[in-house]
Amino acid sequence: MRVWIYTIVILSYFVFTSGTVYEAMGSNVTDTFIVPFSYALSGERTGLAGVHTQDDINCVLWIKEHKAYPILADYNGRNLLVSIVKKSNTYGNIMLPYMTESFYYLMRSWNTQNKKMIGGQQISGVRTMVDLPDMSDWEEVYRSGDSVVYRIER
Repeated sequence: MRVWIYTIVILSYFVFTSGTVYEAMGSNVTDTFIVPFSYALSGERTGLAGVHTQDDINCVLWIKEHKAYPILADYNGRNLLVSIVKKSNTYGNIMLPYMTESFYYLMRSWNTQNKKMIGGQQISGVRTMVDLPDMSDWEEVYRSGDSVVYRIER
């Protein structure tokens, strides 16, 4: 009897902490740890993990070739930019309201397909998913599939 109680407790703990309950509920809450999420189960769907397409890479290579700086992107887009471009003038989308000069913005395939941006926070693993801003005055300068580079004049 005692073995069954321990087994039930351990299995319940695993199911809740592994992200299984989070994924079964279809939750998109990533800015708090109310129900633990899992990168393995929910990473691509929620934008937690930066799963990049060839279109995303093509845009970053265009940015590098054309020296399209300064460049902004969401959390995962900035990680991709830094890994390929290796420039210090790449910024996360948290800087979007503060940019006073003209800049470029990388919109990854995930962003255009889900109409969302991912912002990082100071707490490790916590990400904020927000709707795309009004892009009516953004000029499209390069497109590869669903991934787009915009120029924003300030």
